[in-house]
Amino acid sequence: MALLNDDAMEMHLKDIESNDAAVRRRAFEGILGLGIEAAAARLVRLLVEPGGGDDVGARFALHGLAVHATRPGAEAERAAYAEALAAALDGDLHVAAKRFIIGELQLSGRDEAVPALAKLLASDDLAEGARMALLANPSQKAVEALREALPKAKGRLRVGILHALGLRNDAASVRLLLAEARAADPAARLGAIEALAWIGAPEAEPVIAAGLQEGDERTRRAVVDAYLRLGERLEAAGKRDAARKLYEYLLVKTESPHVRAAAQAGIERAKAARV
Repeated sequence: MALLNDDAMEMHLKDIESNDAAVRRRAFEGILGLGIEAAAARLVRLLVEPGGGDDVGARFALHGLAVHATRPGAEAERAAYAEALAAALDGDLHVAAKRFIIGELQLSGRDEAVPALAKLLASDDLAEGARMALLANPSQKAVEALREALPKAKGRLRVGILHALGLRNDAASVRLLLAEARAADPAARLGAIEALAWIGAPEAEPVIAAGLQEGDERTRRAVVDAYLRLGERLEAAGKRDAARKLYEYLLVKTESPHVRAAAQAGIERAKAARV
């Protein structure tokens, strides 16, 4: 692996912003010659606070490394790159640099990135970025980290974690979500209801049905959407009788023409599937 002095690195970072694709490619190859882990570790140290200088080249290079490392068949490079960025998150970098690194880990992180991202769920400045990166992370450890963070999370972050568990279709969170669906906080309650609908948990039907008549009009519309989504998930899972009963209940409980039409269509699908 090549060694780059500061002048050579500066030249590469200048060239990587070039409009000439060949020049950019040579600059990137020069940086990559350090080895992907060493290159990433060196580049993150060049990230500056807003107003503190020009770090465009370093950002371009780091993102280029992420794209390079996540190509098919490059698992070893991907892991090395993500490990270097995760280690940087544990360091004393400024918030702007950490935000950028979190974004790159949203693209490249797997198991190795989870511990560092999970710690940031307690950060006022970085929690939402960490949540998004964990949501995008296909590792089961990322889902577990989100689940473990939920009891201490508050406000928008709590709702965001609830949504993330639903979007990840985390059946292991159903019991936790059922409890949240009865929470005193309306936002958390709605977030849990939406998550349960995304998962398609049959045991969520009574909880979601109870919310059809609660809250303001906007909340009730969101609960109706969740109820319909639950029906669709039950249909997809082959639980057509349960879905039909859900649609029939909704048909009785709503006067909205659009909702009634959706419920009726669901009933017809369930009937057709039995023929």
